[in-house]
Amino acid sequence: MEQQQLRFPGFPEKPKENYWQYPEIMNGFWHSLTPVEQKILDYILRHTWGWHKNSDYLSYGTIKNGILNIDKGTGIKSDKTLRKGLKGLEEKNMIRIYSGKMKGIANCYSLVLNEGVGQDVKTPPVKSKEGGRVKSKDTINNTINTITINKEINDLIDLFKRVNPSYERLFANKTQRSALERLYEKLGKEKLEQILIILPKTNQMKYAPIICTPAQLEDKIGLLIAFIQKERNQESKVIKI
Repeated sequence: MEQQQLRFPGFPEKPKENYWQYPEIMNGFWHSLTPVEQKILDYILRHTWGWHKNSDYLSYGTIKNGILNIDKGTGIKSDKTLRKGLKGLEEKNMIRIYSGKMKGIANCYSLVLNEGVGQDVKTPPVKSKEGGRVKSKDTINNTINTITINKEINDLIDLFKRVNPSYERLFANKTQRSALERLYEKLGKEKLEQILIILPKTNQMKYAPIICTPAQLEDKIGLLIAFIQKERNQESKVIKI
């Protein structure tokens, strides 16, 4: 059933109105890539050159599973396979990887640029699906905002892997995503990240609420904050948010 739903519908009839930029220099380098490296590079290019920039923050979950209502990712299942593909691209001097682990955020993937090649990313008119009309700035900004929020939600879901071995199932679960989106809107990304980073510690503490999913976090956020405040007041186990 899933294969039937994902059956390729065919390419658009008007290529000039249905494309995103792709570096011409790759004509001489496709043969050097493994299938996994090709999938990963195309995905990174879609989120960099495709949006007229040279770098972007992408979590493993985003690269594997995509961004809700935007794309479906590369389909790569294993972190090990993804890590090997990324390392291969870095060794082939195509990307640079800047780890976000210490900050609790997604890695930044930057394209290796050769200024002498003369392939600066330029912004062409953005075409709509209806007859190639140029989209308004509001439409473009709304699309970018939607993509940004969805990517940040994916980054936050990625933090649940420290408390939930089956965290990958959360990406496509609408109930869990909706819970996290409401928390994101209420608390903001920074504070939500800080809470998620300390969950592995609080889950091991006596009397603390056990939280392993976004829905549980939404239900128990008040209890968790009260517990943290109590521990802070006791000055025996200080947890900062």
